[in-house]
Amino acid sequence: MKQKIVAYVLLIAFSIISTSIMATFAEMQGMQGGVGSQTCEQCGMTVDSVSQSHLMVVDSTGTSHYVECLKCAFKLLPKLGALNITTYCDWYGPNNTITINLKEDGNIVAVNPTSAIFIDGSCMKNRVCYNQTAVDDLFANNGTSPYLATIQNVTIPANATVMTVAQAAMKYAFSPSASASPMESMGPMPTNSMSPEASPTVLTTKSCEVCGMDVTLADQVKYQIVDGNGTAHYAECYMCALRIVNKYNDVNITTYCDWYGPNKTITVHSTNYGSQITVTPSTAMFLNGGSCVINRVAYDQTAANNLLANGYSSQYTLPEQCYPMPTGTNVTSVKDAALSFAQKPSTPASIPTALIVIAGIAAVVIVVGAVVAFKKLKA
Repeated sequence: MKQKIVAYVLLIAFSIISTSIMATFAEMQGMQGGVGSQTCEQCGMTVDSVSQSHLMVVDSTGTSHYVECLKCAFKLLPKLGALNITTYCDWYGPNNTITINLKEDGNIVAVNPTSAIFIDGSCMKNRVCYNQTAVDDLFANNGTSPYLATIQNVTIPANATVMTVAQAAMKYAFSPSASASPMESMGPMPTNSMSPEASPTVLTTKSCEVCGMDVTLADQVKYQIVDGNGTAHYAECYMCALRIVNKYNDVNITTYCDWYGPNKTITVHSTNYGSQITVTPSTAMFLNGGSCVINRVAYDQTAANNLLANGYSSQYTLPEQCYPMPTGTNVTSVKDAALSFAQKPSTPASIPTALIVIAGIAAVVIVVGAVVAFKKLKA
């Protein structure tokens, strides 16, 4: 009888420990394995749960990858060699599945159905459709649909380029520019060219080094990025510009306030791959709405408040970024934002705090159980 009591106590302790550990790992898996938001591996935008279920990307080893749109998925191919992409029609929804198999070796593209069509555009404005009828209906609805993630459910141009999904794959997956952005040396940008009207004629459209989107002449004028060697680099938005600090030992970023305009210049000097940041003025604020077209830079808190209230300045915010700022926009100092993108040193994995707590609870349970059992044995 006494042995049974001890066994019961130990069994109860073991059950409590097992349940707690499984719950903790389930929570961790939910945070890391796709239930919560992820970050697009190509452009850095947020990939919410809707986007994850809408666009599933798996490499040849069975590893899942997270992307914000189909164009970003295509651009992962040079890094991974082979991809299996499963998505569904932006107009018809999940009942009309589209599968795309890509293999860099041999430029192999297999699309089912072959009628699938891609509407080209930025990360938020490209679409995939099951057939031409879905394309027509989507255009008639200005590019919006109940099946799109909130961040993508925006109006698209009526004259957007349309091509088959196979053609889009050949353009973005196998193009030399898909895996790397041009790094031409242009020398420092003229310091007096901060006005959008003063764009130097030598500029041509580039590719963003971070997200791969087009960097227009206006983008290049607003976001001037030069490394310690005098080489110019290109970013499509301020978030991408700040992400560049972790790529180079010495970087200078010059831009101007989205609310006050070119008369209020903001500079960032980064050294040691973003670990040391100097910002002028120190009052500069970064407003991160979660994507390339909904982030802003403000000269001070007053400008930040005006941008939060109005979304953008019709005079100074770039045309492709004129969208309202979402509820919950993250507002930090430019310095803190830049530091968050710094190159992180690798550290050995640590034991989660939750598991340490559980181990402590388990120890207490076992000790208490042992005391109870001992008293019963003496009795």
